[in-house]
Amino acid sequence: MSEGDFYGEIVRATGCGLLLDVGNLYANAVNAGVSAHALLESYPLDAVAMLHVAGGTWDGGFYFDTHAHPIPPEVLDLVDRACAARPGVPILLERDGGLDDPRQVLEEVRLLRAIHERHASAGLREVSLAAPPPVEVDAPALEAAQTRIAALLVDPPDGASPAPGDPSPEAVRRARGVLERKRADDALPLLHGLASRICPAEALALGQLDTAPRPRAMAAVADAMRIAKGAREQARLSRFAVEDELVLRARFSGEAAPAPRRMPFLGRARLPGGGSAWAWKPPGAGAPVRLWRRGGGAVTSPEKEERR
Repeated sequence: MSEGDFYGEIVRATGCGLLLDVGNLYANAVNAGVSAHALLESYPLDAVAMLHVAGGTWDGGFYFDTHAHPIPPEVLDLVDRACAARPGVPILLERDGGLDDPRQVLEEVRLLRAIHERHASAGLREVSLAAPPPVEVDAPALEAAQTRIAALLVDPPDGASPAPGDPSPEAVRRARGVLERKRADDALPLLHGLASRICPAEALALGQLDTAPRPRAMAAVADAMRIAKGAREQARLSRFAVEDELVLRARFSGEAAPAPRRMPFLGRARLPGGGSAWAWKPPGAGAPVRLWRRGGGAVTSPEKEERR
């Protein structure tokens, strides 16, 4: 079954509208070596109820929908074609990272709004779908298959041979790599000193995120703590790692299962090469943390080091 036919059957069988992720559609097309325009036309466009749009990047010969990079012109062209087929459909821009320059994001909003308004005058057409037929699902088998896929993607590798029905080891490694990279991308913004000095790949290695289980809650915080702990052993990074770890301790209690610290905090850490860093946070989970450095040739005022 082709991808477009699959979603057409889902729409027909359930009677629901379709949330069409144009960024995903483009990634699937170029990674499979097929025409993105032809793939779009194979979808049940009359059933589209919303468009999602995101940017991405090429890595290792594959295009990844990252939600953190600019929207390629080819994706904007697909949005234009989808809006021509479904005028007035809402558009959501997905952007989870790479927000240092808001002008780029605002320009993408402007471009998407222009596409939307150009086609919206035609108005939304009513969607007429057949009543869904009864569908029989082997729920236990589906649950077992989904659990197996989730384990392959997020559990530490067990070294066992692939089971029947598993995706290829290469596909699993590629998917795991994307998820591990996202863990580093989520954790690095919490590390004020280290974020500008290490890349996501180095953060992955320092935190050993490829083997560390992902916590069910506050995962980015736990991963940031692991990265800072690993960075303490690197001479060029140790000073920044100690300070970042101190700020994390001020903001969150616990390491394995961190939680926002609601009580006040005052702590000190010795810096490599001499001197100390002090962190102070007043009561309240969202209270700002102030950091002082004393000795070692530098004293930083709290006004310059206020951190959220």
